[in-house]
Amino acid sequence: MKKVYYLSFYYRDMPNRQQRKYVLAGVNKADYICRCLLDDNYDVEVISPNVALNGEFLPAELRRYQDGLKHKLFTSLRAKSKIGRAFRRIYMQCALFAYLVKSVKREEPLIVYHSLYYCGLVRWVKRITKCKLILEVEEIYSDAMEGSSRRREKEVHFFQYADAYIFPTELLAESINTDAKEQIIAYGNYHCAERYENKRSDGMIHCVYAGTLGLKKGGAAAAVAAARYLPERYAVHVLGEGTGQQMRELLIKIDQTNQESQCRVTYDGVLTGEKFSQFLQSCQIGLSTQNPNGAFNDTSFPSKILTYLCNGLKVVSVRIPAVERSAISGAVTFYEEQTPEAIADAILKVKLDGKDSKDLIRQLDLKCKKELAQLIG
Repeated sequence: MKKVYYLSFYYRDMPNRQQRKYVLAGVNKADYICRCLLDDNYDVEVISPNVALNGEFLPAELRRYQDGLKHKLFTSLRAKSKIGRAFRRIYMQCALFAYLVKSVKREEPLIVYHSLYYCGLVRWVKRITKCKLILEVEEIYSDAMEGSSRRREKEVHFFQYADAYIFPTELLAESINTDAKEQIIAYGNYHCAERYENKRSDGMIHCVYAGTLGLKKGGAAAAVAAARYLPERYAVHVLGEGTGQQMRELLIKIDQTNQESQCRVTYDGVLTGEKFSQFLQSCQIGLSTQNPNGAFNDTSFPSKILTYLCNGLKVVSVRIPAVERSAISGAVTFYEEQTPEAIADAILKVKLDGKDSKDLIRQLDLKCKKELAQLIG
């Protein structure tokens, strides 16, 4: 059985365990890649430098899950101060480096979910171990964070150390893989969620925005604003998390909209797992309404679109090249301008009795598994 190592900020919640920090979107994508590898009978070990959520001490552990996945987690030192957090970071990176150099053998595949946290470290691991480095690049973080051109230069330079790539969009592949190395395109998690019989019986058409509440991407605020131009038989739901300030601003917008529109808007909290899928499937239309002007839109794929499709929803999205040029563009209703009127107009045009997206997702799933196996070698 061939061994595959996967470096990622991966995490699975377990009963009676203190939680470590993680980003749900990244975990969902990593979970899917792991599932593909396990289905092809690879011996998969995920290596994760996640620290404790509350700054408390957590011991190192090697977890073994029922699906066969191994998961290495490192000691997370107590860190309640700025100095403590800095020391914890240094310790974590040293422990991570030592483990990778000790574990990964020459020409063994090491998949790395791109992160600025360990770019320099991975470069040295590649030099020392001579492993096959497969870099999973979801976006250019310097674009998403609007960093300096020098920072972007360094980030893009790191990409050249890879022997092969996993990209979320054709556009990002064209931008980075200029040497025509091995690559695959995986838009996101192609695992179709279990179907639940829980459609609402109120005769209304329910739209949902599920994602970040941050003003930078602006998707939640845009979805709420569109509700002003929808009739009373529509409802708009918002799911997701944000800072305290973002929450307060969103709730004010929702309250104002409910006072001035026929369409009802609600914030329905943060949901995960089965409850998240059940809620999505109780709706008919998923909204991908992020600001199209951000530099990140040139290369990143909105993971929420696949989440909606995997749960059987119709999708409304702003027209951006990454989505328009993808294999799922035919399953999306696009709008052209980032205005509440344009979003509402696209929602009203959605044909709810159209073809289900399950077959398309299954085809993409089979294609991804085949290409990933070839990439591993």
